[in-house]
Amino acid sequence: MISLAITNYNRSDSVIKSFIQVIDNPLIDEIVIVDDYSDTVHYLKLWNRINNLGSKKDKIKLYRNDINLRPYKNKYTAVSKCSNDWVILLDSDNIIDDEYIRIVSGLEKENDILYVAEILYRKNKSIGWCYESFNKRVIIKKNVRRMLSDDSFEPLLNTGNHFFNKDRYMQVVEKTKEDPLLSVNDAIYFSYLWLLNENRMKVVPGLYYIHQATKDSWWTINSRACRFSASEITKKIKEW
Repeated sequence: MISLAITNYNRSDSVIKSFIQVIDNPLIDEIVIVDDYSDTVHYLKLWNRINNLGSKKDKIKLYRNDINLRPYKNKYTAVSKCSNDWVILLDSDNIIDDEYIRIVSGLEKENDILYVAEILYRKNKSIGWCYESFNKRVIIKKNVRRMLSDDSFEPLLNTGNHFFNKDRYMQVVEKTKEDPLLSVNDAIYFSYLWLLNENRMKVVPGLYYIHQATKDSWWTINSRACRFSASEITKKIKEW
């Protein structure tokens, strides 16, 4: 069985779209949503929309933080509340479907591999990023520096929305003291920590999700800080 963990902040509209396609999938037995102290009106809208799903809502576990933790810590919180060994961690402005579940459930799972989608689609189904050129290579600390010469590799590190073993994820986060300057760009920061701790990343052929780009996304609002963070993390990787 697989847990679907979703982080949310002020997205009462898009968050339902992120998981409604897989709510009846028998391999998903829980959908954990952690709201990062949204504005009350957004939280109440989300709560009402979940309750309006009727019997389908039984799979959903909705939590709300007492303070705003920001994406990196909120993702850790969401994963920590999952009860299964394997987790899909999804931002609330992205969409997966049954094909995503079919592919990840069929993998020969290894605890130290962070499984990455091959294609990121935009809402209109045009390709935002494609990482096909990396799907025959296992990404490790020793070879990641060489891959940075490919223009699409840094976006791969910054993609997020991964499939992974819960215990290994928790170990990586718990053993590393957070760097607030770098963790503002939470996706690439976690990829960096994952590889730093001698784990592996693997692009999965055919695996995709859809990105619902929004004006109020964390990246859009904090674009300058996120770009700086990505640049600093890239510098650290080049020193490996």
